[in-house]
Amino acid sequence: MARLRNADIDAFSASLLARDEADARRAVEALLADGASVDDVADAFLAPAARLLGARWEDDTLSFAEVSTGMTRLHVLLHMMGRRLHAGGAPTGRRLLMANNPGERHAFGPLMVAEHFRRAGWDSRFDPAATTATIVREVGTGTLDVIGLSCAAERYLDDLQRCIRAVRAAARGRPLCLLVGGKAFSGRPELASRVGADATAEDAPGALAAVARLLPAAATTH
Repeated sequence: MARLRNADIDAFSASLLARDEADARRAVEALLADGASVDDVADAFLAPAARLLGARWEDDTLSFAEVSTGMTRLHVLLHMMGRRLHAGGAPTGRRLLMANNPGERHAFGPLMVAEHFRRAGWDSRFDPAATTATIVREVGTGTLDVIGLSCAAERYLDDLQRCIRAVRAAARGRPLCLLVGGKAFSGRPELASRVGADATAEDAPGALAAVARLLPAAATTH
């Protein structure tokens, strides 16, 4: 896939906010038609656009309503690309639950990770409304191999640590890999051990690689 310019990302981000979202869809379809993979488009096109929308909300260039519109359209495009593949890879028998740090509302990053794992053959899903209680309840079923939690800012790390402690307790010693990511960990991977996680990753491929290394001996206690 040819290297995208900042101007390409800017134009695509603007199309996500237009009255007619057809231009955004056509931009993605053109990249796929030119031979780009779904992962390439997601990582090099959709993800930077999501970050740009978030940055423009933080500096008050865009309203929350505008950013929500753009993010919703990004979700639709990601699902559209996933449907083009019809099915994921060979089933691994593994299960992943992705969620935001309970109480946070950002969504695109964890959705991308869940979709990437699905394409690798995992039974994976993203629950944007998950709470510590619902995550703990699912852990109690004993059917999860990995939980991924996304945290947007360092000020939320104490909340994330409490959630992880509750999850570890609910696992009752069963093997369970806990992965964290999001802006709070960008450039600071050492924070993962501080909150009690097994690893962190900067993007979806990195998350899959980290889990592949950890699963044979995933930590169960901290």
